[in-house]
Amino acid sequence: MVPLIKKGIKMPTPTITITHQELKRLLSQVKGTRIISIELSTVPQLSKPKTNPLSGRIRKIQKLNGVIGQIYSKSVNRQREREGKKTDFQAKKRTHLQKIVGTPLLVNSAGQSYVGMQPQTVVKSPIYAVDGTVRDLNDTIDGLALKSWLRSPQQRSSTRQEISKTVPYINCKLESITAISGLVKGVNLKIQ
Repeated sequence: MVPLIKKGIKMPTPTITITHQELKRLLSQVKGTRIISIELSTVPQLSKPKTNPLSGRIRKIQKLNGVIGQIYSKSVNRQREREGKKTDFQAKKRTHLQKIVGTPLLVNSAGQSYVGMQPQTVVKSPIYAVDGTVRDLNDTIDGLALKSWLRSPQQRSSTRQEISKTVPYINCKLESITAISGLVKGVNLKIQ
């Protein structure tokens, strides 16, 4: 038998390619919280979207570490407790997504699936791909730098949480997930 780790040399983690439907099935089996790394490919918000030459041509690719399966109001109340405040926060009922009980999954009225995630760290700054080619934010497109065509991100703060260190929470569309690790022990998943 050959040891997997020999004198500090670690074997690479195997990667398996699965479909979004298989990812949904795996997520539906998650009980409790799970720490994961996730790679997302989304359409960024554009300035002047109707006349923007990048409409339909650009993707934002970002990798995040975070927690799925947690209860948002409990996370906020733990932070409120650390800050010496009352632990009476209750999350508002979602209006556009329904939670699938016992899983980290959510679904909208059109049947599209999402996973709720509390991001902890951004692993890499986002990169942008135009027509499938990675571009620098300073690259010129139609006479302007790429960053000029993007809408500046708005910092969202929750006044409802009433805490100095906001507890972030995002809903990731399953179709936007391109890779995930930490969901299946010892395996990285690539999603097609």
